[in-house]
Amino acid sequence: MEEKDFYFFGKIVSKYSFKGEVILKINTEFPSDYDLLEKIFIKVDGSFIPYFISKITSHSKNNSIRILFDSITDEQQVKNILQKKAYIPLTDLPKLPKNKFYIHEIIGFNVVDKVAGIVGKVININEDSPQKKLVVNYNGKEVFIPLVDEIVRKIDKQKNEVLITMPNGLLNLN
Repeated sequence: MEEKDFYFFGKIVSKYSFKGEVILKINTEFPSDYDLLEKIFIKVDGSFIPYFISKITSHSKNNSIRILFDSITDEQQVKNILQKKAYIPLTDLPKLPKNKFYIHEIIGFNVVDKVAGIVGKVININEDSPQKKLVVNYNGKEVFIPLVDEIVRKIDKQKNEVLITMPNGLLNLN
């Protein structure tokens, strides 16, 4: 499987116990949807390795969960996966209500400004910084548009559009 077949679920940020339990900071607003998750994939040296889960527990800090894996039983094994990204196959994602969406679903949508009209197409989502950004093809170059409520007014799944109110000069910053 390739990275395009996966949903970025989160990052393993710390150990929790001496028995191999870890804290996974998750990339979702709906942590309880994943209570029955059986496995996640961790990207190690460019490959997606499945890790089967024996227990998931909610964790109150920073949108995180505690996970105990079947195959990880000591601190050294935990160290090998610390700070690694965790993924779920797109086919295993829970269905969301109609008014909700997964971030990867808006790739390919047109970005439409209230005043300027069509700005370009979403070609990627940059999730490497604390604030997610739309990566938009604007006249042949990549521009970044913060994915925040003050700019993104609506995401219209029926029309495949991201409706924005663009601040002055935003396209010139990139």
